[in-house]
Amino acid sequence: MMDNMMDYKELLRNEIDIAFGDPGRSLEDIRKVVTDTIERLISEQQFTAEITMDLYRIKDWDEALNTVLRKTGEFLSVSRIFIVEKDSKGGFVLNYLWHEKSYPSSSGITMPELVSEHIENYLNQHEYYYIEDSGSIDPVYSAYLKSLDIKAALILPIMMHGEIHGYIGMDECRQRRAWNDAEIYLIRLLAEVMSHAILQKRTLNELKSSHHTLATVLDNIQAFVTVMDISNDRILYLNRYARNVFGDAEGGICWQQLHENLTGQCANCPRPGVGKYKDQEVVIQEIQNSVWKRWYHTTNTIIDWTDGKKGHLEIAFDITDRVEAENQNKQSTIRLTELNQTKDKFFSILAHDLKNPLFSLMGFAEIIRNRSSQMTPEEISEYSDLIYQSARNTYQLLQNLMVWSQGQTGKLRFKPNPVDVKNLLENIIEFVRPIAQQKNIELVMDCKAHLILNLDLNMITTALRNLITNAIKFSHSNKKVVLSFYRRQQNMCFDVADEGVGLSEEDIGKLFRIDIDHRSIGQELTENKGTGLGLIITKEFVSQHGGCIEVKSKVGEGTTITICLPESCKSVES
Repeated sequence: MMDNMMDYKELLRNEIDIAFGDPGRSLEDIRKVVTDTIERLISEQQFTAEITMDLYRIKDWDEALNTVLRKTGEFLSVSRIFIVEKDSKGGFVLNYLWHEKSYPSSSGITMPELVSEHIENYLNQHEYYYIEDSGSIDPVYSAYLKSLDIKAALILPIMMHGEIHGYIGMDECRQRRAWNDAEIYLIRLLAEVMSHAILQKRTLNELKSSHHTLATVLDNIQAFVTVMDISNDRILYLNRYARNVFGDAEGGICWQQLHENLTGQCANCPRPGVGKYKDQEVVIQEIQNSVWKRWYHTTNTIIDWTDGKKGHLEIAFDITDRVEAENQNKQSTIRLTELNQTKDKFFSILAHDLKNPLFSLMGFAEIIRNRSSQMTPEEISEYSDLIYQSARNTYQLLQNLMVWSQGQTGKLRFKPNPVDVKNLLENIIEFVRPIAQQKNIELVMDCKAHLILNLDLNMITTALRNLITNAIKFSHSNKKVVLSFYRRQQNMCFDVADEGVGLSEEDIGKLFRIDIDHRSIGQELTENKGTGLGLIITKEFVSQHGGCIEVKSKVGEGTTITICLPESCKSVES
């Protein structure tokens, strides 16, 4: 605008110099010349401002350019005014046109190649093409002008990036016309404004084309693609995949439209450059959607959007199938490891723990067989008891193996039924009493009420028998083992407490594990080391009831193992 003002000042000075340079003019004539010149320049300035506003006020570029051509043609009183643009093939096309009613013409016409080359070559060497008389120029171009009834013309180049993109021209069909400096200046100014406008139009069209291409690509991506305004969290864009899920949510607040269970802005939005992501330009995460519980691989970045806005771009691929497959693989790996440990444990029991008691049976039986005639009745009774205990332990081990194998193969079914707890404990006490009597261990039952629980009788009996048998095994002679039942908050609890050797914290951590050699537990009673299989079975049976096992122990003072069952096992209290 400052350059335009300087040009107008220069024009005004020239007019004043011409007026004062004529000695024959009176002061009144000079004043009139200066006044007319100023009024004309002001009128031209106002007109220039008006058409410039039209170009940027009217949203449709074609309408804006045609409006400016009409106003310019009427202002300059010419027959026609037009804009010719170079197309992608290098030809020149008449894209915009205004004409008086007497001189009709049509837009969309491609200029003859020889004519367009002639004009382009001329404009590459001159600021404008000034034709006062069409008969005085190149014969080829002159013939073309005559065919259009053009007697005079003024053509100026439309420059873009230093190259001719087209030209703007005015035709006079009524008469030959001499274009004065003011008219040339005005049309030059108009050509400059038009150049900027057409450049913006072309840029906008290219942007629209690029946007259309990009939108087509994004619409065919099988992932959520969203862009949010970082200033107000409004959705600027959703691709087709996202629209199919969320609908036409553009313009809405992202956490309201995309996360239906939220009532406020996401607390941990992975927005690059903000919060804990301050030093990151791209944030890549694998997250689980809080509503659908599906997993997504997300990429987040900040991009430039239209109208100078900054957009938060997120691309989210659904990876639920992959995550579930990985989890299944992990579970399969864990299960395979457990099966291998189970197999190793099974072979260990067969190779060692089952072999030893059988050898004992064979040894004691062989002694009686070979020496029975020399043995006293007391000795025969003693060896018979040893054979019985060895056979009983072997039987118990085989029972555990059978139950354990049924559990591993899924053949053991959980079948709860009403069970009287007091009767249950009494039966278990009677079953293990012979074992306790051998070590003179007192068995105490602490259960006063006949409470009915829904239990799998075989499972819970096996679990409690295993615990009491272990308590007797790891107790010194002349001690006491207490079997109790009580309520604790929301649980129904069975306690098996002994006064045995006790366990260290390290040994407690080894219990109920298939991968641990339980013969290393309980250093004082080396002759009573077991497989630990009974404890593993106990844990599995308690888990079937929805319960858990607690262990409290102190070395040298004894151990208390508690089975905690949920209150849901309770049936009827009598």
